[in-house]
Amino acid sequence: MLDAGRTGFIWCDGMKTRLVKSRACEANRDLETTLMEVKYEVATELAKILSKSIDPAFAGSEGVKIVEEDGGACGICLEDMEKGEEVRALAACGHKFRYCCISMWVKRKQDCPLCRSP
Repeated sequence: MLDAGRTGFIWCDGMKTRLVKSRACEANRDLETTLMEVKYEVATELAKILSKSIDPAFAGSEGVKIVEEDGGACGICLEDMEKGEEVRALAACGHKFRYCCISMWVKRKQDCPLCRSP
């Protein structure tokens, strides 16, 4: 017999599968690429939720949205940040990074990856 927690996970997996199939069909893309994109989105959203509640390293940062057409590149993964993308800005220096990138960084180091501000 499944408990409520496991049932919830199975339900979420089913939703994720339907979302991947729908997006792949709409964009005429392969399932594997679309699945990776959805997994990235899910991980990013989870990082946002967890960073607010359990990760004290995020006390010196805030969530912001990229508003310019060219948001620049994430200083950690070097991928371009796009308009509308939610990122984290460090309070001390204002440098912006993708959630998933900076969350991994602050677990190892407490300074900015670009300017080393604490």
